Amino acid sequence: REAEDKAAEAKKAAAAAKTAAENQSSVEKTTLEGMASEMQLLEDGVSFADKELRRGDNPERLERTGKFVDRKVGELDLDVLKKCGMKLKMTDYDAHGNPVHLDLWVANWQCAISGAEPAYYDLPSTYPAFKPSDAFRSFQGKFVTVREEDEVIPGRSLRMPGLGGRAVQTPDTVCSAAFVKDIRRRYPKGADRILRHIMTTCNLIRDCKAASGYSIPRVLWDTERDAPMRLEDKIRYLIEFSRAGGSA
Repeated sequence: REAEDKAAEAKKAAAAAKTAAENQSSVEKTTLEGMASEMQLLEDGVSFADKELRRGDNPERLERTGKFVDRKVGELDLDVLKKCGMKLKMTDYDAHGNPVHLDLWVANWQCAISGAEPAYYDLPSTYPAFKPSDAFRSFQGKFVTVREEDEVIPGRSLRMPGLGGRAVQTPDTVCSAAFVKDIRRRYPKGADRILRHIMTTCNLIRDCKAASGYSIPRVLWDTERDAPMRLEDKIRYLIEFSRAGGSA
């Protein structure tokens, strides 16, 4: 009899634990759905403010503040690259004597940064292709350091819900440092600045909500903070412009 009672108590405890777990899961799901809804509302608000501030004469009004401009984000600055020793309008020659236009080489970098398909076939094999995830190490969604040597990133074991929770091993990722080494060989004095500028540009377009891939996004930019215009500033200026009369 005592054994039966203990078994019944254990069964009740298991049922209670299952109910508690289901309730916790429901709470977590509701919380996540609420957070997703709030994030969507915020993104919708940002999108609306951006569109309104670009209507009519609002862009000119913003520029007259001396603080905000509508600028491209994630575009390489050719003047910076030239100061680092790159003569972009000149023709270079590869190891086999084939002509290479350096501005085409940089155009490949820009394509890789914006997510478009780079025209690597237009460059000789002696010019290593630029791939951001190869050239730079990342941490928490940002590129943080230059990868100076080839590196193998071990694969991970992932549980796949569609396979009944069975673990699947992803393959190792081989990251090549060929591009970085090539830049250092060609521009020993300006290599650090060139690589830093490319990495900064990659991070800017990664952070940009307007980035669609395949294009360079335009963003309302705060020149004093050197960062995208904050939502509170957008709303404040929309209200001011609306009161003053005009497009807002």
